[in-house]
Amino acid sequence: MSQDDVRQSLIDLIKTLDKAISMEKHARDFYAEAARRTDAEQGKKMFNWLAQFESGHKARLEAKRKDFATHSALDSDDVPNLDDYELSEASNSIEIPEDATDIQLLKIAIENEMKAYSYYQRKLTHARDESVKAMLKKLAEDEEKHMQILRDQAGHIEVNRMWTEMEELDRQIKSFSAD
Repeated sequence: MSQDDVRQSLIDLIKTLDKAISMEKHARDFYAEAARRTDAEQGKKMFNWLAQFESGHKARLEAKRKDFATHSALDSDDVPNLDDYELSEASNSIEIPEDATDIQLLKIAIENEMKAYSYYQRKLTHARDESVKAMLKKLAEDEEKHMQILRDQAGHIEVNRMWTEMEELDRQIKSFSAD
């Protein structure tokens, strides 16, 4: 692989990471807002937990981006500016209707997690770097588990007209964290 090919490959990888960082930031912001919007203690706990989780994803992606951005094959002028990318991706922010119900919040969250899962799966199929593959695989698995927790919660509310008991929510979160 020529030096130009390596350089272009690194730039493409950084752009992929930039989009993922933007997605995780928007997800974190959505969950923080959803936690403020719900009156249910269980909802606040779950949405805050998810916001923290997305912050962790964002931090891992930023660290990986930094590793690639400082690669010797790149000059500082080659590296895309993440701030510029964030501005161009502003349309990725997740809109919440003013009068959103808890079920609507959960459905918006499920849809967002599905988009993130699909993105990571798509990028995983093209990744060449083993560390990136491993990270994308883990991120996709996390998003899939988030979807399951959100679906379980939405189903419980739709059937029982209430959130799951706090103990059950704690169990779900702990089982997720143990993986």
